[in-house]
Parts: sequence; structure tokens; C-alpha cells
Amino acid sequence: MTPAASLADALLLEPAGVIAFVGAGGKTTAILRLARELVAAGVRTIATTTTRVGDSMSAALPFVDAGADEVYSRLDGALAERGCVFLAGEKGEDGKFQGPSPHLLNRMAADRPHDIILVEADGSRGKSLKAPAGHEPVIPESAGLVVPVAGLDAIGRRVDEASVHRPSLVSRMHAGDLVTPALIAAVVTSDRGGLKNVPAAATVRPLLTKAGRAHGSDALAAAESILALADGRIERVVISDVATPEFAFLERDKSGKS
Repeated sequence: MTPAASLADALLLEPAGVIAFVGAGGKTTAILRLARELVAAGVRTIATTTTRVGDSMSAALPFVDAGADEVYSRLDGALAERGCVFLAGEKGEDGKFQGPSPHLLNRMAADRPHDIILVEADGSRGKSLKAPAGHEPVIPESAGLVVPVAGLDAIGRRVDEASVHRPSLVSRMHAGDLVTPALIAAVVTSDRGGLKNVPAAATVRPLLTKAGRAHGSDALAAAESILALADGRIERVVISDVATPEFAFLERDKSGKS
């Protein structure tokens, strides 16, 4: 594995564009980490969702109402002051913020080519591994990078509701009663898992989180299995705790080997 100075470096972020995060195990934490890194680098950053999210983003970032009149001017004002904002609709009765439509995000990607838009594209109910339901993930067509996320702390746990969101769907991708590096790889690389609804032109770079809670050999095995199963669709896997400034990646070499 190769160390990286930041999560942005490990993910090989482009200067601007739409980045969608799917899966489980730390999507919101990763988005907020990236937002801090990008603001420090002078990149205007919009964090948002295409689903519903709680207060984590609104507590960390200034809120801009996606349904307000003159939303672009509101964004510009908040970005000029803070460098990063949380864009969403108002809170619903469930206490969560509703995300803007993918149509708006696609339009913003075209109209605001110098901004980075970080999108949480599905929910996971706080679990470390998940399979998407039929209605998700909701990834904007403008997404140039999709980051399937999985938590390495799930390894060794049972494939049940305590650790996995929709365990019956996860079990269809890989047999076994326990979460293993091979199971994580199968979920991340499945078109019913981490690759579901990914735009054809998008780059995919998985992020394996909570590395400090797993054996190093398990993290490496999961990353190697992802590269092997992805059949060229994935060239780099990032491994990190996300909450700490420790990042590394495993990359496929030009011969196709990891």
C-alpha cells in the first residue's frame, strides 16, 4: 500500500466536479473530511445529498436552502464567507434534511464548473456494510467520481441486522454467515452493490474505512480482492480511518496486477 497525504490525494480528486458517495461505514465523515481539506486548499465545496440526512452536515457547515429563490446567489455568498456549504431542503417531520433533486445537481455541475459537489447518494442507518434497495442509490448523471464506502470493522461480524444494512441482500452477493474481506469485495464490486447505478463514464474508487479496527492483513486482502473482481473498472482502492489523518491506497499497475 502507498501512503497519501490527504483523503483528497488518496482519491485523486479532480479540481472540480460531482463526487457521489454510496455504501456504508462513514460516508458523512468522509464528506466532511474532504470538505475541510478542499477548503484549506482554496476549493469551493458544496456538500449535499440525494436522500435524507440528519444534523451532521448542518452542524458542521453553513446551510443553504436548495428550494430558496436565487439559490445560486445564496450559495455564492456563503461560499465566499466560509468556502463550503451544506445544500439541502428544509427539515421534514422526521427531523432529517431532504436533498435537492439530481436534476438541480446536474444543472449546478454545468453552471458552476469551478465548484466541487460532494453528494451522499444513499443511507445506511449507521451500519458498516450495506446492499442498496431498489430505489437507491440516487447518483446524479453528472457524477465524475463514485466512491463506494465499506467499513472494515464489520469483518468477523455476523451478516445480520446488527452490523449490516439489508443482510439478506448482502448474502445474495456472497455466501457465508460472517463478514470477510472477500464478502466486502463482492459487495463493493457488484452491480447490485457498490457499482449499482454508477454512470457509465464515472470513475470508481472505493474507500475502505475504519482501518484501525481491522487487521492490516484483512484491509489489504479486501483491497486486493476488489481490484481482482472489478475486472479493470476499478484502478485504485483507498484505505483509511477517515476520522484520523492516515490514508493509503492500493493501485492496479499497468500490467493489471495490484
